Amino acid sequence: MPILNSLDYHVWGAMREAYQKLQPKPKTVLELKDALHRNWTALPQKSVVIGEEDFCKRLKACVS
Repeated sequence: MPILNSLDYHVWGAMREAYQKLQPKPKTVLELKDALHRNWTALPQKSVVIGEEDFCKRLKACVS
């Protein structure tokens, strides 16, 4: 059965890539929250669209 969480592959992957590029890395929870918020708002719409498309494919695989 396919994994239905489309965020796992595209959105969180893009967020992880953006985080890995951060220099310097956050040192406090507040800095981490701020960095993640900035990365989220800067996330390319393409990552979300790809995630949505893959989600539809996974749903269809479950119904077939």
